[in-house]
Amino acid sequence: MKYNKLLWELEKNYPEIKWWFYDKVVPSINFWYWKILELENDGELIWFSILKNTIKEQKIRTITVLEKYQNKWYAVKLMKESIKELENDKPLYTVSEEFIDVYKKIWKHFWHKIIWILDSKYIPWKKEYVFNWGYQENNDYSTPFPIY
Repeated sequence: MKYNKLLWELEKNYPEIKWWFYDKVVPSINFWYWKILELENDGELIWFSILKNTIKEQKIRTITVLEKYQNKWYAVKLMKESIKELENDKPLYTVSEEFIDVYKKIWKHFWHKIIWILDSKYIPWKKEYVFNWGYQENNDYSTPFPIY
């Protein structure tokens, strides 16, 4: 499927992402609260974003840009589109410690703030940075390090 190349790049930091995408997202995509934004260039998918938009949660579940297109402001454009779709300029999202510098341009550009640091959320001994509140009633931040 067209998403495999980008999902493969994400698997290094999110080992269950392909399973989650094909088992949870794809079957539910027809429901109003899931949305996939994507951009192709010459038939190649260069970025996509998976959004969840409910009354209780406005979250960017995944945002990724193909490596050869990184550092060209595509991620900022993708974030703008995601924010517009969610109708929330401070949506909830997380970034792994490996990508925190890669996506620094985004969170600085939009004045997003790290509110929490999760330890071992997806990979043992790796940090996951949580941005914004985005309102999530029953969050799963069981072992967080809050940032104020």
